Amino acid sequence: MKYLDQWRGKTKKELSGYELFYEAIVACSLEKALKVVVIKEIEGSQYGVQLQNSVRGRLVEVDWYEEEELDKLTDFFQSKYMKKDSVIPFSFHGPTKTAKVIYI
Repeated sequence: MKYLDQWRGKTKKELSGYELFYEAIVACSLEKALKVVVIKEIEGSQYGVQLQNSVRGRLVEVDWYEEEELDKLTDFFQSKYMKKDSVIPFSFHGPTKTAKVIYI
């Protein structure tokens, strides 16, 4: 794992301050998983809109933006209500441009 060798041996606290660490994770061709834990009750529609707003610009910047795909993600959350401590795992498979979202 050449991509991540420079981060070996660092604590979670140390890594949380390095933006380059997160960029290295995104750049490597390994499967990635992201776990979002809800800290305050929220309607899914609110979460979906915030998620869409926060990623649209980044996706356009790297030419991965497809309005149809982003709308599917927002639509998924429309009928959800997320209680405190709900978990939303995101899974990114290898170097592909797609992600799988499962709401628990």
